[in-house]
Amino acid sequence: MSYDPNLGYDPNNNFSNDYHTDLAMISATIANEKYQDRIMTLRIEIAKAPTPAIRSALQQILEDEQRKHRNQQISMLVVLIVLAAVVGIIYLYFYSSSYSSTVSSGQNPKPATQVVTSTSDSSESNSPSIDDTSHVESDTDTNGTVTETNNGDYSDNGVIKTTKTYRSNTAMRNSDTSTNGILGQWQSGNATSFGFNNDGTYTSSSNGKNTSGTWKVVYREGNIFNIQFTDSSGHNVVEPFVIDNGNLIETNLKIKWDRVN
Repeated sequence: MSYDPNLGYDPNNNFSNDYHTDLAMISATIANEKYQDRIMTLRIEIAKAPTPAIRSALQQILEDEQRKHRNQQISMLVVLIVLAAVVGIIYLYFYSSSYSSTVSSGQNPKPATQVVTSTSDSSESNSPSIDDTSHVESDTDTNGTVTETNNGDYSDNGVIKTTKTYRSNTAMRNSDTSTNGILGQWQSGNATSFGFNNDGTYTSSSNGKNTSGTWKVVYREGNIFNIQFTDSSGHNVVEPFVIDNGNLIETNLKIKWDRVN
């Protein structure tokens, strides 16, 4: 700060007898200084004040400066928040308008493709259950042989397959050999059929090719079971099945059979 002898204020620690004039001079001098410089100047002047009255007055000026600075910061923060809110509202408005325009023109947003994961595990619990939570969109292959049906199942070369995932374990065995719900003729699409006969024999037809052999239940728990098939050459294979909503599902191959009789 510069010294003006006409006003009586001396920054070199010389105060006049009229401290009101001195305070006015201090206020006028620091008015154009930066905030931190103003605060530093006031603190120096408070330390040099010759009387308690001047010290108290300078302290009041310091507190006023600090309060004004805080209020300015709060005001700036409020302005920034308001600007952010306005920008957000404008963005939502234009996004909503764009989405409405897309829908009205028939260009519906493309849905995300769902993914199916297999849950088959040979180390699972002895109390298997049906997992109906998995679903996958079926795609049409290059030969046009895979098509989706209305209920989410799909036709693969004329064989109906399910999109559900079932828990299965072909190594499971127990003494329950009940054939309840299994016996009879089953059809999958227009390409394959299978018959579980009461005498323990089976017949099947797939794309005009007929096969036969014997079958037996080697594990069953509720509607989940394993069946051992032995073909005419004596070859054995165990396949997992489940009865779900009246349909017979071969869970490894995902083949869905409808009862014929």
